[in-house]
Amino acid sequence: MDWKSFSEALAPPPVPRRLTVSVRTVRAAIESVLMGFTRVELEVVLADELKLSWTQDDSPSDLSYSKRDLIQAYTDEWALPQLIGLARRIAADGYAGTEVLPALLAEYDRGGGVGSPVENLIFAANGPKPELVLRDAVNNDIQIIKNAEHCLVYDQSLPAEGLTFRHLIEWWRAREGLGDQDDRAVGLSLHRRLSASLAENDAERLIFTTYGERYAKFGSAFQH
Repeated sequence: MDWKSFSEALAPPPVPRRLTVSVRTVRAAIESVLMGFTRVELEVVLADELKLSWTQDDSPSDLSYSKRDLIQAYTDEWALPQLIGLARRIAADGYAGTEVLPALLAEYDRGGGVGSPVENLIFAANGPKPELVLRDAVNNDIQIIKNAEHCLVYDQSLPAEGLTFRHLIEWWRAREGLGDQDDRAVGLSLHRRLSASLAENDAERLIFTTYGERYAKFGSAFQH
């Protein structure tokens, strides 16, 4: 072995380049996976499987949208946490071509990102406030030890684009066994339950009422 080969053998292994997690890199990794579908398949994947909401004025079936245009239209102006949420769902569903996403997600989590699913969404107490204990600080495992019957707990994974009233309606439908009722009836049922948690707080009731009026007027264009 000559000196050059000997020195190369003793040299430390190269340090792997750290992944850069940004809107650009995460969006590119997501698009790389989704571009593997046909145009027709992509409509189904985005709307029915990934449950993304269409917020544009036209239709996703408009063939003037290329596949890349369609993906970008569904995720228009999304911030990094929203894209991370979508990346988690794509990786979990095991679509072909997801090799890069797990590495990006791991790097995001290593850096203290907050894009992991919220595990404890406890809200709308219509009686004594729930009493909580933190069972596991690492996994954010919270247990309600008292007054659980007076509050609601959203126990589904958060959609990539954020939790909307439409998602709450579907959750409430399943929770209350209202499968035979239309969206309006289920929404009114949920509205009454949420209203019951406001008691005599005039400021909260004003915000809640205003939101309800705007949702009724603008519908899917005003979901969050």
